Amino acid sequence: MGSPKQPTLSICQLVDGKYQVQQFRGSDRIVSAAFPELQPTAEQVFAVDQ
Repeated sequence: MGSPKQPTLSICQLVDGKYQVQQFRGSDRIVSAAFPELQPTAEQVFAVDQ
């Protein structure tokens, strides 16, 4: 069997009429064009209490 699946955050951005998808896992920093001052890791996003 393969390695266990990791939680993955997918961000879609419309560029020139087509969506570009970026995927983030673990300690990947998430950078947003709309909120450049916020750069949480994927782990931090998934750790938020629901």
